[in-house]
Amino acid sequence: MDTSTAVEASSPTFSSSSSCSLDDEMYDVFLSFRGEDTRKTFTDHLYWRLKRARVDVFIDENEIRGGEIIPDELKQIIERSRISVIIFSRRYADSIWCLEELEKIMECRRTLGQMVLPIFYDVDAEDVRKQTGSFAEAFQTHEVRFRGVKDKEEKIQSWRDSLTQAAGLDGPVLSKIDGYEGVFIRKIIDEINRKLKSTCLGIATKQVGIESSKQEISNYVEVQVGIDSRLQDISTHLDVGGSNDVRIIGIWGMGGMGKTMVAEAIFNKYHPSFDAKSFIQNMRERKLVDLQEQLLFDIFKPTMVEGSSMDDRMYEIKKRLPTRKVLVILDDICHEDQLKPLAIERDSFGPGSRIVITTRNKHLLGIIEVDKICCLKAMNEVEALELLSWHAFKSRCPNEGYLELSREVVGYCGGLPLALKVLGSSLYKRSTIEWRNALDKWKTLPPKEIHEKLKLSYDELPDNYLRDAFLDISCFFIGMDMNYVMPILDRRCFSLVKGLSVLLEQSLLTVGEDNKLMMHDLVRDMGREIVRAQSPNIPGNRSRLWHHEDVKDVLRNKSGTDEIEGLILDFKESDKPSFSTKAFRTMRRLRLLKLNYVQLTGSYKHFSKELRWFCWHGFPLKVIPKDFYQENLVAIDLSYSKLIRVWEDSHVLLWELKSLDLSHSACLKKLPDFSRLPNLEELILRGCKRLLWDHYSMMRRLDKLKLLDLGYCNLTDNVVLDELRYLRSLKILRLDGNGFNWLPFLSHLSELEEFTLNDCKNLRRITFLPMTLKFLKANYCTALESIEFLSHMSDMRELDLKDCRKLEYISDLDGSLRFTETIHMEGSTNLRGLQEIIVEIWAASGGGGLFFSGNDIPLWFTAVVNEDEIVYIDVPKSGIGALTVCIIYSSDDLQSSGRLSVTLTNRTQRTVCSIFPMTVSGVTPQENYLWLGRIPNNVLNLKGGDKVRACAEFLREEGKKHVKLKKTGVCLEEKVFIHRDEVYEMEWESKPYAYPDTDDDAWPSEHSHNLVQETRSYDRRRILAKLKDICERFDD
Repeated sequence: MDTSTAVEASSPTFSSSSSCSLDDEMYDVFLSFRGEDTRKTFTDHLYWRLKRARVDVFIDENEIRGGEIIPDELKQIIERSRISVIIFSRRYADSIWCLEELEKIMECRRTLGQMVLPIFYDVDAEDVRKQTGSFAEAFQTHEVRFRGVKDKEEKIQSWRDSLTQAAGLDGPVLSKIDGYEGVFIRKIIDEINRKLKSTCLGIATKQVGIESSKQEISNYVEVQVGIDSRLQDISTHLDVGGSNDVRIIGIWGMGGMGKTMVAEAIFNKYHPSFDAKSFIQNMRERKLVDLQEQLLFDIFKPTMVEGSSMDDRMYEIKKRLPTRKVLVILDDICHEDQLKPLAIERDSFGPGSRIVITTRNKHLLGIIEVDKICCLKAMNEVEALELLSWHAFKSRCPNEGYLELSREVVGYCGGLPLALKVLGSSLYKRSTIEWRNALDKWKTLPPKEIHEKLKLSYDELPDNYLRDAFLDISCFFIGMDMNYVMPILDRRCFSLVKGLSVLLEQSLLTVGEDNKLMMHDLVRDMGREIVRAQSPNIPGNRSRLWHHEDVKDVLRNKSGTDEIEGLILDFKESDKPSFSTKAFRTMRRLRLLKLNYVQLTGSYKHFSKELRWFCWHGFPLKVIPKDFYQENLVAIDLSYSKLIRVWEDSHVLLWELKSLDLSHSACLKKLPDFSRLPNLEELILRGCKRLLWDHYSMMRRLDKLKLLDLGYCNLTDNVVLDELRYLRSLKILRLDGNGFNWLPFLSHLSELEEFTLNDCKNLRRITFLPMTLKFLKANYCTALESIEFLSHMSDMRELDLKDCRKLEYISDLDGSLRFTETIHMEGSTNLRGLQEIIVEIWAASGGGGLFFSGNDIPLWFTAVVNEDEIVYIDVPKSGIGALTVCIIYSSDDLQSSGRLSVTLTNRTQRTVCSIFPMTVSGVTPQENYLWLGRIPNNVLNLKGGDKVRACAEFLREEGKKHVKLKKTGVCLEEKVFIHRDEVYEMEWESKPYAYPDTDDDAWPSEHSHNLVQETRSYDRRRILAKLKDICERFDD
């Protein structure tokens, strides 16, 4: 735009419908127009209608422009606009300013792929293209003015070329004589919306061309890192273009995990398939009325309900959206009250619509009843290193000399995209010394931007009790058993059972293998920083203390206060520092205390009466003194103590006590009076070899006991074992490493789920087990000859019988093992006759994994290759139910371990899927072992006609001996039985794969096509006959 008056002006000022800075902004539309012709009429109407339609439009609002050379700021705005709209009017070419704008616009079209929309307002397109009519008059004036000035004559020709090119594009024409301006503007806005619909959201829309800078390329590429692999799984559930139903998909993950970026990728990929679209960002920061307005504006622009209430808008959504097939992205929902005003229900949207919701709160997705919750996982190490490199080095990989430091940063970030971007950018052009200093600093003081982003989830927790529980876990309980921690953190008015689900739903906590509480390192650091910030300079005024130096400072100086609720000091046995108990006198609110291998002098009366958790490995006294009476204790852990007996006061009553761990107390002789522990649920006496068992009958009183560990307690065939049958609440019983020859009658333990007998060298027979048993572990029982199940053990999930070399008989295999997920029988070489039957039962029932000693892959496998050879697969048109894999492996070292990776490269779908179905360790040298497992197709996603190549390998673990893979067998299954959802839980990842052009040539012309086996059924009579024969021989 320009005006005809040439007046000197200072620095230009610009205006737009956005308040973002120039460095960050990208405008939807740039308007080029002749001010004298259309500023107060057509251009003004178009501008406000565009704003009303939520189009981010730039317009120069200055009435007077000085000079004839457009400033660099305006050139940058043109470059950063998605569409340039040129309003050609009668006097447009009079203005050199307008012609300069036009020239820049057409340059951006050539070099950046920018879209251009010409509008012919009361002017003939031919006059513009050929410079006739009023345009001829304008150029006559320019030629006269600049005659004889060579560069200006060249410039005039450039203006002519730009006009010819621009007028040659399709654009609407309005005649003042018979045109309706309102209708004309509506058509223009529809055309602009159509063009914007084809542009990308969040990612730069311009094509990376010859003139793009390295910075532009890196900005484009880094956005893509890790996106495609995450998009692939979500796309399967979206099924755009497939099902015509309305689908609601949730994307759930912790803050900074890249949910918004994945949502943008979904929007960019799929929005052309819908009638209308809406991407509502940053919902946690916006008012409900703004959310409603944007949804209606985006779908029905430019018309809108004016001055209506929130209920009216909700009614409008429900009334009008069911007629449209729409794509709606709701980014970062944080509260339930954001859902109702937007009418997020299936009935509110037209057939084929897709709604995608991103959130940190899994519970909200349950309220909406989404069709699928897609949990966003952290980046793997390769993706994380690449993303960090784009930000720290502006390239795909680290600079020379930075690789190890980069890996440390990647490890610190834990695969969190936000952290990788923030920290990578902060390290750009920094020396290795600066990298090292930054890493050391972050370990004690997390970067503010990351901390604030993660802290949003903490701030949104519903009450202070839950916030306290989160801080307790982040400071003290990561990696500990969930069932152990929950009673400790329970309060009279707060139950952690319900609270734990909130922490899980908010992605602040996870429950890992073996029921352990786990937390992302950066979430842990966020919690600890909240505590540190309570009193940055005076540790004694903080609520929780875990840092060694802080704790030692407080204890030495006796500077603790009422603020302290938890304290841990964890030393090794060789250290044994000493402090006075008087240091605890002022900590009257102390609930949680851990003092491993610490020496204390003085009276124990100084300890807070609020203690609920008391952990002191290496407890130095022979008996707990009388003045340490703690009626609120829930858990006591005095492992490796010097105790001879437990309480000096034999009448102490601990009504709240749930867990008592005295394991490896080598001097302990006398058991406590269990009648004084009426609610005890866990008793761990493992490794207490000197126990006298004088009053073993007291164990009968532990009627609430759920876990009992008597491993390595020198138990023999005595009456102590008989007392176990009275513990009717037991769920876990551990008797490893004892010397008994027989087991008592335990079938009445109707709650028992896990029973371990590892390393019981004298045990010959296992009998009379309860039907509820899920895990039986009897590894290294070298005298064991038989296992006799009373009846069908349909709950059995895992049976471990490694190196039971005399074992030759297991009763009721047909009924008990059909539902077992994992069976370990490595080294149990006397089971050769049963092994064939077990494999046959497994093959027909669809179980999990089998481990045996063995040299050969079963004959029914249709493809067998050696070591690292590849199997080529043509998936039949009818599809498959599962892929069955068998491997033979061995090792040269007992310390070897390995994680199996099965990789399927799908040439047809252009994907690579890596499955990690099992890990092995402690492999006996020079022996061959067999693993047999089944991978369901809901993981592989193989379709009829796919061409796939499969290979298996053991991944090397740094510093550990390697497991050798000798043979691999592969077989496709038509169907697969699923008895439990847990059967097929395994770790896997899938990502796009770019095939080289030569891949078709590399595919063999002849390979094993016939890999499909019909789902096997087994002859039950034949199996029972075999079992009967084995039983008779065993009895003989």
